[in-house]
Amino acid sequence: MKLAKLSLAAVLIMGANAFAIDNVKVNGATKLIYQTTDKSGSFEDNNDMFSKESAQAQVSATLGVSANLIDGVSAGMEMQALSTLGLENQLVMGVMNDTLPGGAGTDDAWNVSQMWIATTLGNTTAKIGRQELNTPLAFTEKWNIVKNTFEAAVLINSDVPKTTLVGAYVGGSNADTAKGLTTVNMPSDGSTGFSQFYGGAYAAGAITTAIPMTTAQAWYYDVNTVATATFFQTDTKIDMITGSLQYATVDQVAAGAESNDVMAAKIAADLGVVKLYGAYSQTGKSNTAVKVGINTATLDKTKIFTGAGSIYFDGNTALTNNTSAFKLGVSGKVGSFGLSAAYAQAKQEADATRANNSAYDNDSSVVDLVVKNNIGPVAVKAVYTSYKTDTSASTDGTNNTLRIYATLKF
Repeated sequence: MKLAKLSLAAVLIMGANAFAIDNVKVNGATKLIYQTTDKSGSFEDNNDMFSKESAQAQVSATLGVSANLIDGVSAGMEMQALSTLGLENQLVMGVMNDTLPGGAGTDDAWNVSQMWIATTLGNTTAKIGRQELNTPLAFTEKWNIVKNTFEAAVLINSDVPKTTLVGAYVGGSNADTAKGLTTVNMPSDGSTGFSQFYGGAYAAGAITTAIPMTTAQAWYYDVNTVATATFFQTDTKIDMITGSLQYATVDQVAAGAESNDVMAAKIAADLGVVKLYGAYSQTGKSNTAVKVGINTATLDKTKIFTGAGSIYFDGNTALTNNTSAFKLGVSGKVGSFGLSAAYAQAKQEADATRANNSAYDNDSSVVDLVVKNNIGPVAVKAVYTSYKTDTSASTDGTNNTLRIYATLKF
């Protein structure tokens, strides 16, 4: 009867041992997110900050296992489960990730987020299947209650000294760009939620440390029937100071569509107990509503310095055409607490003749405050954001948002 009490992780390990599979690794996590927002100005909704009408919450669980099958061959599988635990209409009114296409779903849901096989021969590794990606313009976002992943084939080679070469074909994705806060298409019936990634996309990249004190990377993307894109970045570290430069482009395939680009720079100082940084970016003035440098899977987050790491001040704010943005930040530790603060501002200059522009400057600014600590085995993070926008003579307001994460990993 004891067998009935075995965890899924233990059963997976037993099965692996029965077939003489080596180096079995099991990992997982349980995550809770609670978020509440107070709106003012033209966005005001007459809800108090901590009223259930202003709040969202959800719980997820992740379980993954990987193993060496034979010499040079490994495989892995991971599942995500999502539940409201009945919090909706009790303590909160919304969820962090809807479970139905188009939103508003609150059913429990699950999916197979990763299922891959990998092999290594010499200095070359091939990984095929459902997996996380971390490339500049197509990547897995982990800020939400569940993460997006891809169906892809990736080839990595390190034969060139101090250089890593990457080639990838991305055929599918479960990201959902139409649900506001959500990033994952996770139907409540347990179906995969994966769909073709813009008809397929190719990526090629090189990362090298051959230049003294510098890490440089260059990427090229061909998103079938949609666009081609490039991304370049250098990071040079001299003592406590790191200087970084970025340049990205997007060139749409559609007839008559214009290209766009973005340039960004960042200076960071690691003073030991305190870290400081400042960043600036400028997008091109082309007549296009397509954002440059944004995650092509979610059309949300970005690795461009000025849009990274904020709830609202992301690629949708910093990377629209004809926009300049800057960001300042500081982080450090006080005892067991990790603390960080940032201020960012963006302005899209008025130009009614250009797409996604108006005759009125689109101004936005944000203050981000983050506190992290561990309560026993649980990692807790609180993020407070005050995001202000001024986009027309009659539209301006502020979103004050508190988001709390509680994560238990094993």
